[in-house]
Amino acid sequence: MNFTEHVEIRLSTLSPVHIGCGEDYEPTSFVIQEGALYHFEPSEAVLPKPDREALLNLVDAPQISLAGLRKFFKDRSQHFLPHTTRIVPVTSAVEASYQKSFTDQQARNDAKLEIDRGFYNPFDGQPVIPGSSIKGAISTAVLDILNGYKGGNWRAKEHASMQRELMGGSFNTDPLRLFKVSDARYLTPDRIGSKILFAVSRRKKPKILNGRSDDQGQGIPTYKECLPARRHHAFALTLDFAQPIAQMPDKQPKPDKVLLRNFSELAKICNRFYRSQLTHEIALLQGRGFLDSDWADTLLRELQGGDLGKRLETGKACLLRVGRHSGAVAMTLNGMRQIKIMQARGTPPTYEHDTRQIWLAADRKDATGDMLPFGWVLLEPANADPINGLRNWFDQAAQQDDGWLQPRLAQLDQWRAEVEARQAELAAKSAREVEQLAAEQVEAERRASLSPALREVAEFIASARRRVEQLRGVKENLNADFHNRARKFAATALENGAWTAEEKRAVADAIAEYLPQVVKGIDKDQLKKLKLGALRGNV
Repeated sequence: MNFTEHVEIRLSTLSPVHIGCGEDYEPTSFVIQEGALYHFEPSEAVLPKPDREALLNLVDAPQISLAGLRKFFKDRSQHFLPHTTRIVPVTSAVEASYQKSFTDQQARNDAKLEIDRGFYNPFDGQPVIPGSSIKGAISTAVLDILNGYKGGNWRAKEHASMQRELMGGSFNTDPLRLFKVSDARYLTPDRIGSKILFAVSRRKKPKILNGRSDDQGQGIPTYKECLPARRHHAFALTLDFAQPIAQMPDKQPKPDKVLLRNFSELAKICNRFYRSQLTHEIALLQGRGFLDSDWADTLLRELQGGDLGKRLETGKACLLRVGRHSGAVAMTLNGMRQIKIMQARGTPPTYEHDTRQIWLAADRKDATGDMLPFGWVLLEPANADPINGLRNWFDQAAQQDDGWLQPRLAQLDQWRAEVEARQAELAAKSAREVEQLAAEQVEAERRASLSPALREVAEFIASARRRVEQLRGVKENLNADFHNRARKFAATALENGAWTAEEKRAVADAIAEYLPQVVKGIDKDQLKKLKLGALRGNV
């Protein structure tokens, strides 16, 4: 395989994109508060013993309560928030649904709050657009041009059979084998990488039900983590174009089937397929009043006569639709659409050329306007100049991101600093305790090596130090407890003939040093009365 062109590409999102990874956000890994979902690693948190026991009781229960788990992490969020790995905006309606899941009725029903997580890099948690999703969207446009933009009697055939016939074979002879697409990696980890939105179904044509217009589709609203709309050059990927090897014609694609030789050819093929779909969809949804007006007006103006439209025509930019809820129209060929439309129970389905409903990204499940379609993205060479008509459009979205995210990142830094300070304090305390235990061990060993008399001296000194700490600068009166203890200790040492001269001197030195620290009024005369000179062997 001889690669003739390697192109570095930047991908911008025009509308929200959801590419699922088969996972939901686990109830043990997030809390929602103040308009944000905080996703964290729960094992990093250090819980107090009562909280650890409460968590163990929850997970060891015969039937685990998801509502109970969510409530546990919500009520103890201060332990987990410093370990946040992702901050994801949520709409007020999503947050309200989360809060409602803690009511008694919801808890009894063990209500679920399933948020479909977007495709992500498991090493850093940042969003990823799989190359297979991008190549799949390109493949549909290639099949459409190979089919001559016309219909065909493919209904009874499987998709694989259709693709083999249009492509002129499979495996070695498939022309798309010569075209490679990498995964698209996220380029701005310091900005919002995703948002939690509702995916809602709306009818393309109004339906009158009980005398009123019913716009609701048949689909149940769901929570989706989406790549946000209007993110300029948010992802990087590479496209590789190759030529067949002339020496092996029987194992190579047919030359007339190899349509993707460079980025310009790819863009023109995809734009011919997707541009009319986007224009038609905007017009239809505007007519129904569903769309965000600024989004729709900006894109229509650019598509119909702006810089974006010119770049699409000349193959300098490539329009694609990827991900979940892109719609059957974007995934089927022109003139060949036979979309299955389900009917009432017991009634066989029908097959039509268009869908009756469309899925839209919304802030609320009951939204009637300000919604966006899913899946529209734009590919450009990495060195492409900004599109004039979309520059401010993209910049405004970036500024909104920064205004929302930066205060929360600052708050996260503060939480982490507080945790580090507590950990440092605990570490210092632990070090002091270890040091104290070591000193006590040394002292115990030293005392064990002393004679019985010197152990009594050591105990007297220790008790004197403890008493000084207790008094906190105040002293006992003369002839009080400690003064009497010192007097008795001196007399015992002086009268005990078994004590050595060294041991008696130790008694005298200890009394002379510590008695004035505990008892007020201890002067030379008072010390003389204790016969410390005799203990030291002075005549």
